[in-house]
Order: sequence, then structure tokens, then C-alpha cells
Amino acid sequence: MDSTIRSNGGKPMAGDSEAKKKWDKENVLFVTTKMFKTTDADILQFLEGKTRAEQIKKGLRLLMAQEGFVYTPPSDSTDEGE
Repeated sequence: MDSTIRSNGGKPMAGDSEAKKKWDKENVLFVTTKMFKTTDADILQFLEGKTRAEQIKKGLRLLMAQEGFVYTPPSDSTDEGE
């Protein structure tokens, strides 16, 4: 199993400190998907031996660029009216 993926579906681990749990809750969004050994065999074979999270993010960013998506960060509400 990829070490970047928690075996418990991304939920806080029992040994995580309260600070870590709080930080994760504020800063992390876990995204999961189900892959089928038959219909997704090509993807699964491609991911073999690679860091899955990195490859999936890379693929999404390539698709975003291909589709012309431009990221616009949200404006900081504390800067309004200054």
C-alpha cells in the first residue's frame, strides 16, 4: 500500500496528537475513489511502483491545463476595504 494513503480511509489515526487532528481538519481534504481490477486495470498498472497521490495530482493538473483551467485563489476577506 502507498505510504501516503492511510489505511483507515483518511480518518485521524488513534495515535495522532490533538494538534495534528486539528491541523488536518483545517488544512486537509481527503479524496478517495474506487478502482476496479478489471475496468481500471490500465490505470492500476500505470500506478504500480509509483506514488499514487503524486501521479493522480499530476494527471489532474495536466487535464486542467489541457482544458484551459486557470486557478484563481480566493481573495482574503481581511484585505477587503483596505
